[in-house]
Amino acid sequence: MTNPAPLPAGPWRIHPFHGLEGVVPGSLPFGARRDVLARRLTTAYGDRLGERSTFRKSATSLGLCDAYHSLDLILHHDAHQRLAYLELFASAPVEFDGVGLLDRPYGDVLDALRARGWESRETDAGHEIPAAGFNLTARPEGDEAPVYCVGVQPDDRADMPPPRMTGGVHLPGITAHRLLPFEGTETVRLGQDRRSLRARLGATLVCGPDGHGAGTDRYFDHGLELTFDSDDRLVTLAIGYTGHKGTATLAGVQLLDRPYAQVAADLARAGIRVVRGELSAELPDHGVRLHMQAPTNPELPVVAVVYGAPTDEDTPADEDVPASR
Repeated sequence: MTNPAPLPAGPWRIHPFHGLEGVVPGSLPFGARRDVLARRLTTAYGDRLGERSTFRKSATSLGLCDAYHSLDLILHHDAHQRLAYLELFASAPVEFDGVGLLDRPYGDVLDALRARGWESRETDAGHEIPAAGFNLTARPEGDEAPVYCVGVQPDDRADMPPPRMTGGVHLPGITAHRLLPFEGTETVRLGQDRRSLRARLGATLVCGPDGHGAGTDRYFDHGLELTFDSDDRLVTLAIGYTGHKGTATLAGVQLLDRPYAQVAADLARAGIRVVRGELSAELPDHGVRLHMQAPTNPELPVVAVVYGAPTDEDTPADEDVPASR
């Protein structure tokens, strides 16, 4: 992101595991609703806020991301459209414990944090400061290059295991899914047990606390992303392919990787009600959601089909969240 206009002098301060203070009155706290944060930013900056771009981080992401270009700020939201992660770029005046984090040599920032007693841990993209809940991303030029991005998270992920493959057989990919209203597919259905699905589908990439529930299994060859509750029962099923093609068919209509307008027209001809949303469309009489990823593609293709995604009715309608804890 690049901010062409002057920003407020700041500073914007990271409040560990809570959010970001100083951007607007009341802060940008984790757990706040997307509409509440948008209202705070609009109230604080008015016309100076400029363009906001909305996108999905991935085809199967349930939450939306809002990029505020004038602030060099991206807000990432969870499945209930509540703030779950922050990214800051370039000239955003963000600091922690008196240390400015952006637009300074990467090595200098790390040295200043370590001098204040903050331990860092190297990652593939840069360094994490685990006890403070943020990370720094470096460009490949080395320690003399400025910090490129600061990511702020709501929890300490030091104990979260990295994504890993399970054992088991790698089975031929499923490239054609026939959809069943409210249930899932002919092969995978909501409510099924995680262990039985692994036995049926083969080896998987596990993301999250495997063995403690509430994790996600990703079957790239099958085009499936399966999320489980604490009892290891399937609660969300997403179908979308990366690197190869597959189909998801409902009432004879192929939904994936086709322009949304064509899909919606075919569904209407099949007598299926479609309710358009923001980068999504609900098929309320079938329990299905269609995902689009970003409005930059004029054809706006359908990139994923989702069962079990939370709706607005599932999200508590609190007006706001406390500015501090």
